[in-house]
This record gives sequence, C-alpha cells and structure tokens, in this order.
Amino acid sequence: MPAVTLDEAMAGYSGPVELIHMDIEGSEPLALRGAQAIIDRSPNLKIVTEWSIPMMGTRADVGGCVAWLADRGFRFWRITVTGSLTPLDRSEVLTQPHCDLFLSRQDPEDSSLTR
Repeated sequence: MPAVTLDEAMAGYSGPVELIHMDIEGSEPLALRGAQAIIDRSPNLKIVTEWSIPMMGTRADVGGCVAWLADRGFRFWRITVTGSLTPLDRSEVLTQPHCDLFLSRQDPEDSSLTR
C-alpha cells in the first residue's frame, strides 16, 4: 500500500488542525515527523495517541521524537482507564508502559477538550 505523509495528504489545506488521533502500531513517531508543517502551523493542536515504546522503538528514535515534540512546546499527559489525565514530564514519557497519551501546548483544563 503506498503511503504519504500527513503534510503531503493535506497539501491543499493551509489552515490549522485541532486534533490528531493515532493508533498506528508503532509508527506514531514517523507520522508525527511527517506532519511537521501541520504541527508547526497549529498552535492549538491536541494529539491523542497510542504509546508503546517497544513497538515505536523498532521504527524510530523515541527519545528524539519526545524531544522534538517538547521543543515545539508540547507537554504530555497519560490518559487513565477512567479518562482522567495524569501529567508526565519528558523523562517519564520514555518510561511509560503501553498506554494512551494526550499531548498539548496548553493545559487540558485551559483547552477546549469538551467542544
């Protein structure tokens, strides 16, 4: 199956994106790197993603991806089984078991998560 980056797929759209949701079996860092233009032009972007270091680590530098996202202002929260968010610092992101993460440049209570 041919693949394209998110930036290529959305080349005709130059506005901001509000949400990216991913569960792509370890390819999340690759997809995020392929969405650099989208990420850079979307100050209110929220990302919800499956997080599995063993799966991602076979395809990408997970620490490099976390640093790249943090350098773009993203902060990290683990999504608990009850749906609440637990804040994580950069180093904790790299020690999480298989889980789902929420990434945002704003605090979740300050963002429009319920819209």
